[in-house]
Amino acid sequence: MSNDFFKDIPLSEVCARMVDDSGRPLKAIAAEIGKGYSTLYRELDAADEGGKLGVDTLLPLIRACVPAPFKSAPAPLLWLNSKCGFKAVPLCAEP
Repeated sequence: MSNDFFKDIPLSEVCARMVDDSGRPLKAIAAEIGKGYSTLYRELDAADEGGKLGVDTLLPLIRACVPAPFKSAPAPLLWLNSKCGFKAVPLCAEP
């Protein structure tokens, strides 16, 4: 039995939802992470075969969308963990 609660949702869609949930304009996020607006828009569009979100963009994108300190793991991190069979645990967690 799989613990993958993201099922067939692509990472780009999870990131697009994170951007939407941030309430920040995509143009502001793109400028903050050093990407062109249209480039970032394409990278977050799961239906766009030509636009792929690069791994080096992921951390700056999370930081631009989710205020620190994180109250819970950001959705893209949960996605990555679920695809690999892991859970996200804060570094300060005690057994």
